[in-house]
Amino acid sequence: MKYFKTKITNITESKTFLDQLQSAYPMLHPEDDMTQIVNTKTLKRTFTDEQASDLHDRYDEVYTFLDDPCEYIIEINNLDI
Repeated sequence: MKYFKTKITNITESKTFLDQLQSAYPMLHPEDDMTQIVNTKTLKRTFTDEQASDLHDRYDEVYTFLDDPCEYIIEINNLDI
């Protein structure tokens, strides 16, 4: 995915990244180890090593602009926790 490789440089890009990721992978959590995410239908890894590394990099960048990305994800999904 192109947005896995796109460096995040501000809060707007952080939110856009989280929006895209939540749309494609709604059960993904920022603190997950992306190398351990498995497709429950195929039982195969969801992300390659390169994709997992890119995602960890993007999440590191997101955390520089958002104190709590999890809170933002809860807000965009209108979850009442």
